[in-house]
Amino acid sequence: MNFQIASVLIVFLAMSILFLTGAVRYDLTALLGLLFFVFLGFIPPHDAFLGFSSPTIIVFISTFFLSEALFDTGVVDRLGRAIFKLFGKSEHLTILALMIITGLISSSMSNVSTTIIMMPIAAYLVRVGGFSPSKLFMPIAFASLLGGTLTLLGTTPNMIASDVLRASNLHPLTLFSFAPMGLAIMAVGTFFVIATSKWLLPKRKSIGAHQEQDIADIYGLKERLFSITIPKGSELAGKSLSSLQLGATLNIAVVAIMSGNQRKNIPNGSDILRVGDTLIVRGKDDHLKRLLALKNVQLEKINSEKLNRILAIWEPIEITISNRSLWIGKRIDSINLDEVRFALVAIKQNDKINAYDINRHYIEAGDVICGFFKGSEEKLSEMGREYSITTKKVEVDAFKDILFTIPFNSVENIYKSRDNDASFLSVSILHPFLVLKNSEKISIINQSTIFELGDEIVVACEPQRFNLVPELGSLNINSHAPDIFTDNQETNLIEVALTPRSVLIGQTINEVHFREKYGLQVLALWRQGKPIRTGLTDIVLRIGDALLLFGPPSLFSNLMQDHDFVILSDIERVPLRKDRALNLLSGLLLFTLMSLAHVAPIHIIAMTTAVFLVLTKAVSLGQVYKNIDWKLVVLVASLLPMGIALDTSGTSQFITNELVSLVGSRNPYFLLASVAFLSSFLSQVLDAGIAVVILGPIAIKAALLASISPYPLVMAVALGASIAFLTPFSHRANLVVMGTGGYKVKDYFMLGAPLSIILFATIIYLVPKFFPF
Repeated sequence: MNFQIASVLIVFLAMSILFLTGAVRYDLTALLGLLFFVFLGFIPPHDAFLGFSSPTIIVFISTFFLSEALFDTGVVDRLGRAIFKLFGKSEHLTILALMIITGLISSSMSNVSTTIIMMPIAAYLVRVGGFSPSKLFMPIAFASLLGGTLTLLGTTPNMIASDVLRASNLHPLTLFSFAPMGLAIMAVGTFFVIATSKWLLPKRKSIGAHQEQDIADIYGLKERLFSITIPKGSELAGKSLSSLQLGATLNIAVVAIMSGNQRKNIPNGSDILRVGDTLIVRGKDDHLKRLLALKNVQLEKINSEKLNRILAIWEPIEITISNRSLWIGKRIDSINLDEVRFALVAIKQNDKINAYDINRHYIEAGDVICGFFKGSEEKLSEMGREYSITTKKVEVDAFKDILFTIPFNSVENIYKSRDNDASFLSVSILHPFLVLKNSEKISIINQSTIFELGDEIVVACEPQRFNLVPELGSLNINSHAPDIFTDNQETNLIEVALTPRSVLIGQTINEVHFREKYGLQVLALWRQGKPIRTGLTDIVLRIGDALLLFGPPSLFSNLMQDHDFVILSDIERVPLRKDRALNLLSGLLLFTLMSLAHVAPIHIIAMTTAVFLVLTKAVSLGQVYKNIDWKLVVLVASLLPMGIALDTSGTSQFITNELVSLVGSRNPYFLLASVAFLSSFLSQVLDAGIAVVILGPIAIKAALLASISPYPLVMAVALGASIAFLTPFSHRANLVVMGTGGYKVKDYFMLGAPLSIILFATIIYLVPKFFPF
């Protein structure tokens, strides 16, 4: 291996790390990789942006026209109703119909777009058929990958594989080159999923499974609703909601305000409170009572003597969460940090220290957990290895400003009223973590802690929040609240899932100003089969998360046109171009006939069909431009020229020689199996497009060394890239349905592992039959 090869491999390794960690957007990662190869001299400047004019990109963009037309013409909704009418409550037949339709649609557009199109249909069938959501959503994600093997347009790897052949001066693949093998792969995969769904697919309740009248019960909303009345003389009277900062201080959200017999749902921040008003809020009444009980407590900035006592025994450290950590997705209070002798102080995100409501924080990759550790260097290293986290010692100044003490004497009466329960101090704005005993002993605060007079309680707190509590004065808290979800027609509940292209991904509800932007209130979040009802505003949203929204139905139509969301509730849809369904079918027929007749290259035919759909008003050109996934376009266009870097640097030849020397060249089946397996492996951990960009040229060179046709090996690379079923992170189609179906990571492996083995065998057997060596 020379310097040039090492340089190329290092760039690809760096890209891989960025793809896996998500530290940089995937389209920007691809662009950075492309520019590195240009500056290193492996890609000529005049070839750097050839990918943007590639036939692959033209075909890829054209598929978005069809995707938009399927929505606009109402064909999607009709499919759902037709499936239920034909198959009623037969689970196996419903899965069969869903997978066949998903596969056929996926043959002419991206896997993710197809999955998003089919999710409302699956949600509709769950409601009317009474099926478990977990029985339907994973099959449509898997079917989108299976259907992608049917045609050249079915998935990005297929198109890139054709582009790789063209770049090597070989005949590119045609639209139906994949069809014989794709049909077999789809048939085998569909049959396996249906035959094993009873045992390998979980049966769980999740979103999309509910009629409107029981959504509130499924999400447990009524358990989190109570009311607050503004008493006479309260300092809250005459103030606006926004000025009180009730969410930031009390960790509650005002859902409605009742003034006499009048009720205003989803009030604005500018609404003024009056004496006698009743606020219907989402939160925990017990938490609010505990918090208000602290209004006379005085915080004391921790002094040097007390801090030195702690530092004599405990070391300040930071724990950085890697993308492989076992803690990702868990709530802080579900991890027994006492067991590892760690006293949690705060969470640091984007270099900002946060001590607010940290017990309910859901851990994300990249989070930094700050606190004190008591133990040896060896124990610290062992903790890092066991939980896939990075630990490092820091100066206490990193979080000294949020450390305070509370003399136990000042809260003794509250403690007694809590029946000796030490959790009375654990409220959103205050996090107690250590107790300094009179006996010089220092211990972590937990449920078994017994306080004594003279103890000093060490807490993490943002004083600007705590100082707002005394201003709230006395409040009349009622544990019950009127049912505001089903007793009127002015507001309603709707369930939506986030799509991979949603601008909300990676942000919190607070950061996107959800209520102001959409006019709707987020009441709950559904993730991995469980509802999250408190601390919602600061939870970082993920692909596939589902939100339960509350508001006027008149605003729901805006969400239907917004491609940040997939609507899962059964609300009336008004297709914008219902009378243009025949035009859509005519466009599909035109595309098929032109492809069969080979009247022009595939990218010309695809764009001709797209223009036909626009001219016949089956789709709006402006709407298509708005909803094209430009990030994915940039990703693919940036990846395509990287084959040049692999070739000019000698990297593809080097890897080819190593591969052939390892598996030999006498038996081409070994080569075929090797490239198919490597392609699937790379697509599981990186991106399917990268797998084909790297392995496509290698497959061609390996074929030349073995004196066989390159086509079966290139086909194996493309088809292997579609075998991405092992985890929800293997493909974005899998990730999209994770929250909606209520799946856990292991659910994908249970069905995906045996399915992958069977499909590998199918590829190795069938590819040489249609593309002989």
